[in-house]
Amino acid sequence: MYPFDWAGLAASVGRTGRLVVIDDINRFCGFAAEVVRTAAEELTLTAPPRRVTRPDGPVLPFALELDRAAQPHRDQLVAAVRGVCGVAGASG
Repeated sequence: MYPFDWAGLAASVGRTGRLVVIDDINRFCGFAAEVVRTAAEELTLTAPPRRVTRPDGPVLPFALELDRAAQPHRDQLVAAVRGVCGVAGASG
């Protein structure tokens, strides 16, 4: 993800004032956390940003089914987008 297109992100957030970041890694100290932190410090947001990530814990390369089950999924992403847009029924 380097170099990251911060100008492109700023332009997009500038149009909507909203941010949802999906990342295929643990929630704590992941790429999504860095993007959300930078956006919160440097951009004007009209809604709290959301991260959609796997839960914190070990990656299990020897247990692919468990690893896949921990991946972020569509329902989580839809809920996050609805949440930053203020749509009723959004959670998480």
